[in-house]
Amino acid sequence: MKKIKIQEPNHFDSKNEIINLCFTETYIQGLTNFIKEKIYPPFSISIDGDWGTGKTHLMKIIEKNLNDQNYPTIWFNPWEYEKTDSSYIAFIKKLSISFKDKFKLALKDIGVFGISLAISSIDGVARLLTNDSINYSNIKDITEEVIKASQGESEKYSDTVELLRKDFVRITSDISTKKFGGKPLIIFIDDLDRCLPDNSLKLLEALKNTFSVKDAPVIFICGQNINITKEFLTSKYASIGYEYASNYFKKIFDISIKIPGIQQEQIKELIKYKLSESFDNPKSDLVEIIQELNSEIDNKSLRVIDKIIFGYHFYDNMNESKELDIEFVIFWLFLKEKWAEDYSLLSHDIIKDLSKTFASIQDFNSYKEKLTQACKKFIEKRFIKYNEMIFSTLQNNQIL
Repeated sequence: MKKIKIQEPNHFDSKNEIINLCFTETYIQGLTNFIKEKIYPPFSISIDGDWGTGKTHLMKIIEKNLNDQNYPTIWFNPWEYEKTDSSYIAFIKKLSISFKDKFKLALKDIGVFGISLAISSIDGVARLLTNDSINYSNIKDITEEVIKASQGESEKYSDTVELLRKDFVRITSDISTKKFGGKPLIIFIDDLDRCLPDNSLKLLEALKNTFSVKDAPVIFICGQNINITKEFLTSKYASIGYEYASNYFKKIFDISIKIPGIQQEQIKELIKYKLSESFDNPKSDLVEIIQELNSEIDNKSLRVIDKIIFGYHFYDNMNESKELDIEFVIFWLFLKEKWAEDYSLLSHDIIKDLSKTFASIQDFNSYKEKLTQACKKFIEKRFIKYNEMIFSTLQNNQIL
C-alpha cells in the first residue's frame, strides 16, 4: 500500500514532476538568465503569488541553478523566527552566521556583524538557536571575545545602521570579488506573507534602507503575496489608500514578478500524478471529479489539491463500505478547504441535528445571512443531487 507524502519546500527536489507542471524549463531558465545577465546590483525582486502556487519551489530551483553555476547564495525564512523579538535582528543574525560559517570569514573581518553575533542574543535570537542555553555570562564572554577580535573597532560603533551599511558593502564586495569571481551575492527571503505584518514591514524597510545600498553587489529575491501586506497597510492605517500601498512596494522592489501558477489545463495531470502517488489503483472517475470541482472554485493552489487528496485518502482508508457518493465526499472536502469559516458554521449547526438532510440546510435562515455568497452558490448547485443525504452518515464516515 502506498503512503501519502507532502509536497513542501523543505522536501524540495528539483526533479519532482510537480515542479515541471507549474513552471516550464523555458520560464525557469529565462528567469535564471535574467538574474545572471540583465541585472546590475544592488537590485530587489519580488516573486509574487498566492498561497500554495509554487513561489518557494520556484525560488529553490533558481537557487540551485545559481549554486550550480558557482553563485554565492543565502536563504532566509523570517517566518521561522516569528517568536523572536525582531525579524530584522534575526536577519542580521542569519547574515552574520553565513558570513562566518558559509563564506569562512573571520570575526575580525565581518565588523559590526561579528558584534551582532553576541548582541543579538539579548533580543532572543541566540536563545532561539541554542534552546535558551545562552545566559548573561555567555553573552559577556562572547562580547569581550568579539570586541578583542575586532581590534577595538567596536568602540566606534555609535551609528549602528550606518556601520551596518558600510560593513555590508565591504563584506559582500569581498565575497563577490575574492571568492566568486565578481558574481553578486543572491539573498533569498521567503514566506514574508506568513509573518506577522508588522515584522514583515520592518524587514522590508530594512532591506531598502540598510542593505540595498549603493556599491553592494547583492540581489534580493523575496517570495510573498504582496496583496496580503497591502491589505494590512490599508486596514491598519486608515489614511493610507491602495495606491499608496502600491507605491510603497514600488519603492522597495525594483521589479515584481507575478508567477503564473498552475493553469487549469495542467490541473488534470497534477491530480493524476498526486493520485498515483497515493493510491495503487485510484478510481477512474476520481480525477474528473476533483478537476471539475477544483475548476469551479478556480483553485490554483497545489496545497489545496494535496489536502483534498489526503482527505479522500483518509475517508477511503477509514470506511470500507464506501457508502457515500465520491463526488459528495470530494465536494465536502473542497468546502472545508475553500471556505473554512462557512464550513465551521455548517458543521457546528448540523451536528446539533444530525437528522437534517443536505437539502434542508437551505431552510436555515441564519445560513443565508452568514455564509459567503460564493460558498452558497457552490452549495446550492448540489441541493437537488444530494437532497436525501443525511448528515449523520457524514459524521459516521468521519468526514465532518
